[in-house]
Amino acid sequence: MLLATLFGTVQRYLRYRAQLLSIEALDDHMLNDIGLRRSDLSEAAWHQVEHVTRH
Repeated sequence: MLLATLFGTVQRYLRYRAQLLSIEALDDHMLNDIGLRRSDLSEAAWHQVEHVTRH
């Protein structure tokens, strides 16, 4: 059980890092168009990972 929890946590973190890297690559104009600021990126990445994980 502990190993499964650890594995799931590592998987979520890796998905978070991949998501964060992809949105960090967007320029400021594109971020503005989708309603994000650079300071929002970490939260947006975690939200996306949690949303995908639950569905």
